[in-house]
Amino acid sequence: MVATSTIILNTASAHWVAIYMHADNSGSCEVWFNGALIVSYTGDLQDTATPGWQSVRWSANNQDLYYDDIIVTTEEEGRLDECYIVPLAPDGDDVTALTPSTGVDNFAMVDEVPPSTTDYNETLVTAEDFYDLEALPSTFSRVVMLGHNSYVARDGTITTAQMGIKSGATTDRQTAITLGAAATYEEVQGMWLTDPNTSTAVAAVDTGSDTVAIAGDLTAIIVDNSFIEITGSTGNDGTYVVASTTFSSPNTDITVAGDITDATVDGNVTYNWTETTVNAAKSGIKFA
Repeated sequence: MVATSTIILNTASAHWVAIYMHADNSGSCEVWFNGALIVSYTGDLQDTATPGWQSVRWSANNQDLYYDDIIVTTEEEGRLDECYIVPLAPDGDDVTALTPSTGVDNFAMVDEVPPSTTDYNETLVTAEDFYDLEALPSTFSRVVMLGHNSYVARDGTITTAQMGIKSGATTDRQTAITLGAAATYEEVQGMWLTDPNTSTAVAAVDTGSDTVAIAGDLTAIIVDNSFIEITGSTGNDGTYVVASTTFSSPNTDITVAGDITDATVDGNVTYNWTETTVNAAKSGIKFA
């Protein structure tokens, strides 16, 4: 036991809990409850025999607690504000090349929440499907990321599955995953922290203030605590948390929580999804 706190936990209510852990001999730990910091500890959190941390456990005395929407981030991505996962099922076909197990609508084979393997799309050759997604059920102040899960099974010469997303005129595919040899279903996931259709050239870099600039006034779109991703740069590639944005004509200056270490002005920035871009996105999967 390294730290404790006393809070009032209302029953029959939903609560947001966030835990930050840096396991080190000079480590730190924070616990946030409904947006308030209730535990802050700095000290030796490193087990010499087993470095790092292996698990996180929740428990309660004489109470039934239910946990949902467990989200794990890296130290670079940081602690998220209160958020939750909204499942969006396919509700239409965009471009299809797979064969449905029944009927003519490919999306109807993969629209169950939770997933079901009763019906499916299949192929014996390289092929790819993209599906329309149902709209977000309400208005959100910020979209943290867009994820895409599929359940797939190998039964033939096809060996890989590749998750894809369409946003506007951009199609982005993640690294292909080799499927297991057995014809058993496995979960394949894709995650997009930023909208690939927002790619904009870096216009300026300031390593002193950890700032990159891109053209235009995007201060109403790139919100604090959202993500940007830098790609194709000399030395700044990576995902960063946005600390603040300022319009300094003709550019938006984006100050990040991490370190911008290379002063070379090159590469591209993609930035956060919005409710509008999520509602227009297409999810896809490619087999090869």
